[in-house]
Amino acid sequence: MFKARTSEKGVKTIKDIVEVKNMIETDQKQINTEVKFLKDGQHTYRYLLKKQWSEGKNTAAVIMLNPSKANSLKMDQTVMNVMNYLVDNGFSGMSIVNLFSYMSTNPDNLKYRNQDYESVNIEYIEQAFEDSSIIIIAWTRGEKITEKRKIKGILKKYEHKLKCFKDGNEKIMRHPSRGFNDKWTLVDYNFNIEGL
Repeated sequence: MFKARTSEKGVKTIKDIVEVKNMIETDQKQINTEVKFLKDGQHTYRYLLKKQWSEGKNTAAVIMLNPSKANSLKMDQTVMNVMNYLVDNGFSGMSIVNLFSYMSTNPDNLKYRNQDYESVNIEYIEQAFEDSSIIIIAWTRGEKITEKRKIKGILKKYEHKLKCFKDGNEKIMRHPSRGFNDKWTLVDYNFNIEGL
């Protein structure tokens, strides 16, 4: 480790400053973001949020219940937690899809969604699953079971890729919005967890 030297008067010398400057390096990375919204002027439906931060095909598809407020520039807590986890574990990118495409911070508002706009959502889910190395089931456990069962056939097709989060207390099927920490891991997903 560098230890600053000072002159007899306690002032850093030019040599010391040059040595410190020689130890500085630039680490510059680019994150490419692609978002698919409904073209309604308000972006009330989000079908895909895709981020690529390094080369390679080791990518994760993450399926949750419905989008909150993340877009091409802003990240919410959930998206940030998932991305940080994937970066730390050697992934090169992620595609976030949802059981419902209607954007709302309150899932109770899903009753206001328009089924015509929801109807194309399944195409984005399937494409994200097809393109990924793994699929993380990260929706809230125990909610909207009827709707989850509707895509069970698609999930079964990719059963070998399915994972979910387990927290430090051994609780599985965790949603990555709150309480997320470095003790969380990915484990194999099992349809019996929610009785799908």
